Amino acid sequence: MGRPRKSNEENSHLLDLDALIGQVIDAGLDPSVFDVALDVEYAKNVIDFALSPEYMNTKLWSRQAEQAVRLYCEYCPQCSDMDFLDDVPVDAAMGTFRSRVVLLEYGVCPECDKNKCDLFDQLPFELVSCLGQRSGKTALIGGVIAPYYIHRFLQIPNPTRYYGLMSNTFFQMTFVAVTATQAYETLWSAFKGAISSSPWFKDYILKLKEVEKERGFEKGTLVKVMDSVVWFGNKQLGCSYAAADMKSLRGRTRVFAGIDELGWFNTAESRRANSDETYAALSNSLRTLRSASDLLWSRGEYNTLPGFMANISSPSSQYDKIMRLLKEGERDNRKECFHLSSWEASPLITRESLASEEINDPVKFWRDFGAVPPLANNPFIESQGAVKSMQTPTLPLFNWRIKYVTDQVNKNMRYVAAEILGKVQDRMTPRLIAVDGGEKQNAFAIGVFRMEPTGAGDEFKVILDAIIEAKPEKIAETGEVIPVHFPSMFNLVLGLCDPNKGLNVRAVLYDRWQSTGEVQRLRDMRVKAEKYSPKEQDFKTLRNLVYSGNFKTPRWEHQELSDLDVTNITQVRKSPYTHLAVQFATVREVGKKIVKPEVGDDDLWRTCVLATRYLVENKKEFMATPARKKGHGVTVGSVAFKSGSNYFKGSRTTTSIGSVKGKYRH
Repeated sequence: MGRPRKSNEENSHLLDLDALIGQVIDAGLDPSVFDVALDVEYAKNVIDFALSPEYMNTKLWSRQAEQAVRLYCEYCPQCSDMDFLDDVPVDAAMGTFRSRVVLLEYGVCPECDKNKCDLFDQLPFELVSCLGQRSGKTALIGGVIAPYYIHRFLQIPNPTRYYGLMSNTFFQMTFVAVTATQAYETLWSAFKGAISSSPWFKDYILKLKEVEKERGFEKGTLVKVMDSVVWFGNKQLGCSYAAADMKSLRGRTRVFAGIDELGWFNTAESRRANSDETYAALSNSLRTLRSASDLLWSRGEYNTLPGFMANISSPSSQYDKIMRLLKEGERDNRKECFHLSSWEASPLITRESLASEEINDPVKFWRDFGAVPPLANNPFIESQGAVKSMQTPTLPLFNWRIKYVTDQVNKNMRYVAAEILGKVQDRMTPRLIAVDGGEKQNAFAIGVFRMEPTGAGDEFKVILDAIIEAKPEKIAETGEVIPVHFPSMFNLVLGLCDPNKGLNVRAVLYDRWQSTGEVQRLRDMRVKAEKYSPKEQDFKTLRNLVYSGNFKTPRWEHQELSDLDVTNITQVRKSPYTHLAVQFATVREVGKKIVKPEVGDDDLWRTCVLATRYLVENKKEFMATPARKKGHGVTVGSVAFKSGSNYFKGSRTTTSIGSVKGKYRH
């Protein structure tokens, strides 16, 4: 095979496929007239297809065979040794695999005569394989699973009529990677090589060419194998590869999509490829066939073929797309998920053979071969140990909970806000409040900070005493967003700044977003306030404090950061200090920019950046810190404070998230 042609547009080779489709349309005939019946023998199942000399004549590892039969549901769960299939030994011979797993033949169990509809509630339509490197991922998808899908699809007489679609519908199979070159060199090369070398496909293609000649069809109408396209015009099916470009991926009717190294799409090396958008575009293009197939399944058509997606990747971070798909697979039985280290997937690799890699760089070893990724790829703060050293046994200065506020004009409109539990009063210690205000997309974050000398020369510590995080919610059923109630959040700041009933707040610092009005109102109260957008050096200043052990937080709710699911708003609300630590560990450095984590927010982190910058520049004002009593002088009781014309006393619209035990909300 040659190299893909150079072009300003990475996906311009898809024009070859469009040209073939146009050729059929220009013929002025119903495309289904080209659907010819051929006298060919089809494989009984995917294992028969892969191993038999007349089909692919290739080799499979036992773990590859497991993925294939589970994806296609071509085993009998009642007659097979399920203890074996649930824990397939990596070194099991294929003879052992075939003796322990009863494979279906043309969708029917040869021992109990039950078909797929009898044996399974639903067919999976997505493979999620997060495997260590050198695990045979590309060979399995491009060399077996995708060719077998084509093999099955070619069996369908008149696919448009079978699926209930318009006769002029054309189908596509697409392999995608960050760049077209990568897609070409990995999945596409494996797929095209399998098609070109398979005895069965060679015979099938030859028969189609003979029909073209006999019936006087223009050459290439029924079949064409090019460097960039494999075309089966008799089934209106074109196969090709593409870069992760949204414009070229949307709007097509696909039968199969394969994505290579999905877990690395949003990294610094491939930041122009958006994993979520690419995945969504391909999933949507498969929806037509998936829905049509589900309808056929409900009618008892057990050999129906849904639109398949195969996502294969080693992981880059715990929040990359492949890891998130694994998480989704825990509740989505349409996803067939595998998470294996290299030595669990390949019989050619042992843990012992990788000892050198583990010694030289344990983090990369576990990410690349163990398929156990770090929290973030390209983290701005690379040392998780330094992040963990921020935690102290100290309790937070105060506790708070989420409340909901009803709009006084539109009673159906609700907002999310927060309220402090108990009185907060300390008139002696000089403090700084930093605010990063989000409404619908991000959280409204408030941080309360102070400084202390370390006792070593001019060194100092920046201490986070408390944080408040009001996170907007999305209602799953409707997609409606419950935004943050800015007046309530501002009243929290006002109450903390009250010199008679709150803290000794020397300054309030806001990020520039939506802050002008609040800054001016604070100044009217004679509180020093300003707005500021952090610069690159401000981020580095905070990082240096973390590395030196001089940035401290109250104790976290979880000792392991990976225990917190940042996509679960209930968990996040119960664990604000763990959420803060996760943000420290997952904020990323992309080029010269400090950007948000792959998943989740950075609002709490940004308050710390704002506070650190101001405290360092105004150290003398904040270093006169008297000794503080244990427990921070917190008094737990009803909430009551007054600022200007605003008065809060409890809340009639509060929804409590858990109970308050001691000084922590659990």
